[in-house]
Amino acid sequence: MNPKKEPEEFYEEYKTLYREKEKIEKEIERLMEEKDKIREAIKRHIEKVKSTVDEELIKEAEKEFQVEILNKITKAVVEEGDLEYAAKLIDSLEKHIGAKLKTLKPKIQEITPSVSPAVAAKKSERKIPRGRIKERKTIIDNNVTEICQYEYSEDKVSRLIFINVLGKVLKTHDFIYDQKGRIVQELRIDRQGNIFEIVDYESDEEGKIKKEIVKDAKENISYQCFYEYDKEGKIKKKIWKDRKGKIIKSWEYKYEKGKKDPERIVWKDERGRTYGYWEIEYDKKGNIIKETGKDKKGNTISQKVYSYEFG
Repeated sequence: MNPKKEPEEFYEEYKTLYREKEKIEKEIERLMEEKDKIREAIKRHIEKVKSTVDEELIKEAEKEFQVEILNKITKAVVEEGDLEYAAKLIDSLEKHIGAKLKTLKPKIQEITPSVSPAVAAKKSERKIPRGRIKERKTIIDNNVTEICQYEYSEDKVSRLIFINVLGKVLKTHDFIYDQKGRIVQELRIDRQGNIFEIVDYESDEEGKIKKEIVKDAKENISYQCFYEYDKEGKIKKKIWKDRKGKIIKSWEYKYEKGKKDPERIVWKDERGRTYGYWEIEYDKKGNIIKETGKDKKGNTISQKVYSYEFG
């Protein structure tokens, strides 16, 4: 039996793999440039088709089901050259959207993008925390490896766009809300525009998130994440479990006395053993400015640095 590797060994392997990833990205850059030109041509065709139908219908379609619908329209326009069929696809959306909206039951009172550990801990009454996050950069070994850009609609996060250092989109996370402004689902979409992961949320009567259900594109459950809160309503723990209910890992949130936002998030493995933590820094207004991931010995693994817009 091979001896179990320490987290530090996994980190070294990760750095090696990351360097290889950079080389591969440079090799495919030329091909991606060509693909972008094709996508622009597709976009022009789609806009031409969309201009023939009701604007409100298109707006609702893009908001709720744009990925699914545009994939079908793109196929009709590009592969088959059938603009008439593409137009019919859009014209038939009204009944489809109506049926979909009936299935969207109000679930939670707060938005908690799982990609940001500290933002996920913020309470629902603070819809835009002090300042509005504009961008978040991930830094490894003093190099920016990924940039996450925030988009808003009516003061709520509507989309997260992840790009590489070359400015190419890697993936997006789209957030869907019900008519009362409550988030009901998160769609994770790859660079080709295909949904690769779906996150549904469950909450208690007070509107606090109790569970994230993460599914693949075919809606098979991949894993679930459970939330626990203290008596003051602050999140104190998140527990990830696989589809069989076995614990994968957990996060424990630590607070300074009298503070509402966590100063540290401790990572624990399936046996409850600490293997690292997030160390969180705030500015004077209470905005998160940096999250530093460290191993159990205190060595920095990565950082997430935030920039804001005010007004």
